[in-house]
Amino acid sequence: MASMLVQLTSEDLRMLIAETIEEKFQNKNYESATENLKSKLAYSVKELTELLSVSRPTIDKWKEKGLKYCNVDGRVFFLDNHVKEFLLQHSS
Repeated sequence: MASMLVQLTSEDLRMLIAETIEEKFQNKNYESATENLKSKLAYSVKELTELLSVSRPTIDKWKEKGLKYCNVDGRVFFLDNHVKEFLLQHSS
């Protein structure tokens, strides 16, 4: 994947993210999906895709857009509070 440097104002970036999320996830209510995320401290990519009914590429895009994650021995994990925070910030 090629890298590209683009300069955006914070408002432009916020609008771009909001528009993209709205377009991609119009019929999903991730605010209610956070209810599924109560029982664990952290989730693997597979667990997160299954709990939220999203694909691996979607998780990768979310990581690029700021979803915080931990890398432990080459495996990626998402802390419960980071996932909830991200979903609430990006729900329409």
